[in-house]
Amino acid sequence: MLTSANTHQERRVVGASCDDGLICTINDVYGANCTCAGTPLNDADGDGVCDENDLCTGTPTGELVNTDGCSCTQQTLDDGDPCTLDGCTDGIVSHTLLDGDADLDGVCDGADACANTPTGEAVNAFGCACSEQTVDDGIACTVDDCLNGVVTHILIDADADGVCDTDDACPGTAIGEVVSAAGCACAQLPTVCFDGACAAGPVVVGVNGPYSNVGASVQTGEPQPPTGSLQQPVGLVQWSSAEPLGVVQFRGPTFREDQFELRHHQYVGQPDRPLERTGLQRTAHRRRGTGRGQR
Repeated sequence: MLTSANTHQERRVVGASCDDGLICTINDVYGANCTCAGTPLNDADGDGVCDENDLCTGTPTGELVNTDGCSCTQQTLDDGDPCTLDGCTDGIVSHTLLDGDADLDGVCDGADACANTPTGEAVNAFGCACSEQTVDDGIACTVDDCLNGVVTHILIDADADGVCDTDDACPGTAIGEVVSAAGCACAQLPTVCFDGACAAGPVVVGVNGPYSNVGASVQTGEPQPPTGSLQQPVGLVQWSSAEPLGVVQFRGPTFREDQFELRHHQYVGQPDRPLERTGLQRTAHRRRGTGRGQR
């Protein structure tokens, strides 16, 4: 640098080092015309960052980059933290904290239903670990479990009819059948007919019930129902004084040619035919019939 009283002038000597102000040049020196110039380095994407220093080659034309040569579109902005706002300007990515996460479970405090999750325990979407929830639903026929904060209650239901096995009076229900609260589809129930209209349901006859099956003893002098004459699951027959009562379908092979009377009503039947009420009776007794339906 040569100086005078009035002038500060840089000494420019051919071959002396200088800085040409360009990023992608090296070995900048003064040339014969006293101009500073360097040896160019490649910058294939023209983003201003030399190829050898560019971590993101192929930057789209016109997009601003950071010092590594990466634009916003060439980077992952989401930091995976739900409690931060992710942004990017001129290739510089930022993560602004929106809400705290005091228990570090990955759920922001504002949305965390379990604010003090023990360190390291996996949580559900609400920030609750298994240890912070009631897993047992109190229902005997479900298997209760919890994994990663998600509680499940699996019904023990072998025939998948929606009724727990311990409460299912009709196991083995066909898939897709609509069932009653007892777990029985129409096809699994005996047929009951009133005034010519038939529907599936529990058999209702006589008085002094309910009893669990056809072979149950009958009180107050009423005759014993024909054991085994009704083919149905145990627990569906109800003996009661319900009215009105018309025809009850008995399907078993053992009820043959027997005519018997129940208190208040008399019934007659034969194999594979409805048990038909023939009239009102005040006494109970049993007698042999002709094997043909009577009215």
